Amino acid sequence: MKREAIDRVRLYTGMHRFLPTLVRMQGYKVTEMPVNHRARRFGISKYGAMNRAFRGLADCLAVRWMSTRLLKYKVREE
Repeated sequence: MKREAIDRVRLYTGMHRFLPTLVRMQGYKVTEMPVNHRARRFGISKYGAMNRAFRGLADCLAVRWMSTRLLKYKVREE
């Protein structure tokens, strides 16, 4: 992502999950890029779906609420 797009986004705890949505709300275009995934070689993950489900749902509702409250205006010079 471009720095100018991220600088315009107000970040809160947990909102990193929704960066593409928050950037789109600021009027930027978001595209998906393929990445090279490597499987875990050692150990097991401490995180599962249930560990983060409630927090993610709460953050999702917050982003939805913020999108309805977003002011959309343009400044004209005359």
